[in-house]
Parts: sequence; structure tokens; C-alpha cells
Amino acid sequence: MYELLPLFAGIVLALVTQGLTPRRRLAAILVLGPIAGSMAVWVSGEWLVSWAFILIDTALVMLAAVVTVVALACWR
Repeated sequence: MYELLPLFAGIVLALVTQGLTPRRRLAAILVLGPIAGSMAVWVSGEWLVSWAFILIDTALVMLAAVVTVVALACWR
């Protein structure tokens, strides 16, 4: 259940950066992805269990963002 927050954050991140050039979109995802992953860990309270969840949630945010960017490119 707590893994839905990073997935939605990645989708929103990809949709928000949709109008940028590919290089700026990549930079935005690389900068904002770890921030969104850290926020997801903080909001869900997983940081109380282990700080390793930051790596997991950051990876989920980045993966969801990349998959969404590719899906949008294929859809166009």
C-alpha cells in the first residue's frame, strides 16, 4: 500500500516535466526524483523502520517517471 505513493509521485513528475526538452526533463527527474522518494518515505513513516527505504522509494519514483515518459512518447 505504501508503495503507491512513490509510483504516483513518479507519474506526476513525468507529467509535470512533459513540456521540457529531453535534456532538461532528464535533469529534472534526476534532481526531483530523490527528493520525491525521500518525501514518500517521510510521509509514509517508513523512515522509522529503516533509512534503506529511501533507496527503494527513490528507485520506484525514478522507474515510474521513466516508464511514464516512454509511454507518453510511444502514445504520441
